[in-house]
Amino acid sequence: MKRLTTTMVIWALLLVTAAAQQVTFRFSDGIKDSQLKDRMQEQISLLLTEINHAAAAERPLQLDAIRMTPQARKSLESLWSGTSSFRCEYTENARPCLMDVSGYEVRGIAVTMLNRQLRGDRLREVCINLSAEGIITSVHLALKNNMYLDLLANSRDVTDMRRKLEIMNFVDKFRSYYDEKDLNALQQIYSDDALIITGRVITRKTYVGDKPTLRKEVAYRRQNKEEYLNNLKDVFAKNTYIHLTFDDVKIYGHKSKPNWYGVSLRQNWRSSNSRTWSNVNYEDDGYLFLLWEFPDDEDAPPVIHVRTWQPEWVGKDRLSSDSVFNINDFLIP
Repeated sequence: MKRLTTTMVIWALLLVTAAAQQVTFRFSDGIKDSQLKDRMQEQISLLLTEINHAAAAERPLQLDAIRMTPQARKSLESLWSGTSSFRCEYTENARPCLMDVSGYEVRGIAVTMLNRQLRGDRLREVCINLSAEGIITSVHLALKNNMYLDLLANSRDVTDMRRKLEIMNFVDKFRSYYDEKDLNALQQIYSDDALIITGRVITRKTYVGDKPTLRKEVAYRRQNKEEYLNNLKDVFAKNTYIHLTFDDVKIYGHKSKPNWYGVSLRQNWRSSNSRTWSNVNYEDDGYLFLLWEFPDDEDAPPVIHVRTWQPEWVGKDRLSSDSVFNINDFLIP
């Protein structure tokens, strides 16, 4: 028994030490500019090392020495101080350098979420975006790489693939805007004429003959952009944390309107006015649909014209697939 206890202590020390070890990142391919490549590899290595040091010491991130935009620093600190701190899974990381619409992108960096109350697999992936000058512009939890690659498999052409890449990038960031309570970013990503539809389960009394019967059904609320963001502002203020996860992401290009895309996914929302995950005040699972438009100006970002959410379950029955909103349910001018 004494030998077993000693072994357990040694392993615990090794795990703590490993979590605090320096992390090295390098590009496996995708970039030819050697000076820019070295700068970006250095900054990503510094960032991942700081993440592991902060995780091991259970302290806030210290990012002043890393070349990041103020918005990227603020977003990552907000994510970290909430419920989504993590550590880098490997001390040696090699990933390809991908071209982003505004610079470069690194996907598939494996991390372990430190909050043990998280549902499902705690192994996640981080995406890092950098400007053309090699400055880190975004760090966020991403779609898993296999899901990311599957979505690109049936692209119509190079333009369609580029737009799907951009949508997936925005979907990654879109989720993080809620975790970070970033109303300014949401203000920009929704179009001024955005339509917001939210479903909720209600109980309605009906009569079969002269006998009353209670029946579960979905009632829908329509909001414009201003109404939705004002209500969301109140939700952000009342909850200490909000945590969203996305799964089963599907992207559909419109058959006759090549600038329009529909994105369907399953969303889990958890929120609480306490930092204790065992005291979740609200949780739901449902279907999220987003209708995106790419402007003719390729330098302009896409915008969301429609956002719908529907509950997965209506009483004891799952919402039928025919009832879930999709790109064909909305008139596109």
